[in-house]
Amino acid sequence: MRLVLPNPGLDLRIPSHDDLERMEKEGAEDRPKWDNKAQYILTCVGFVIGIGTVWRFPYLCQSHGGGKLTGKDKYDFSLSTQPAGHPAFVFKSGYVILILKN
Repeated sequence: MRLVLPNPGLDLRIPSHDDLERMEKEGAEDRPKWDNKAQYILTCVGFVIGIGTVWRFPYLCQSHGGGKLTGKDKYDFSLSTQPAGHPAFVFKSGYVILILKN
């Protein structure tokens, strides 16, 4: 049983598998290529982060008070960074010493 399509001439416009493979080989030569892996990685990171986010972050910081820490804010910031920052510093320092000994 053959499927009859209501669109006349559609069989002629749909390329066969062989035609698709031929077109793919012809098009692969003209396709641009990455110069190196770093260029590829930086491009991927750029797409993930997005330039709008990079531009928006300083604006949001400035509109909500910027980076000025006065009075109680200084102590709140210092106390909140100690639980995460100090262990990371100690771990990295120990790792560097371990590498330098070997």
